Amino acid sequence: MKDFPFWRGAIYTAKTALALKAVGEDLSQFQKQSGLFGDEEAKLSEAQVATLRKQYSEKMKKLFTERI
Repeated sequence: MKDFPFWRGAIYTAKTALALKAVGEDLSQFQKQSGLFGDEEAKLSEAQVATLRKQYSEKMKKLFTERI
């Protein structure tokens, strides 16, 4: 089940900017497709998405800083 802790962990464990970008794209697709076909996975709340976006942004900055 993909929920808030799953996505937070995926962002945290991404080791490269490319891997992190892939997580972001997967999260975006998850939000678009969740609940469309009556599946049991619900979309994340707006507050959860805002938190994940902030973590994503901070992680991306850290990865670029480490790269330089």
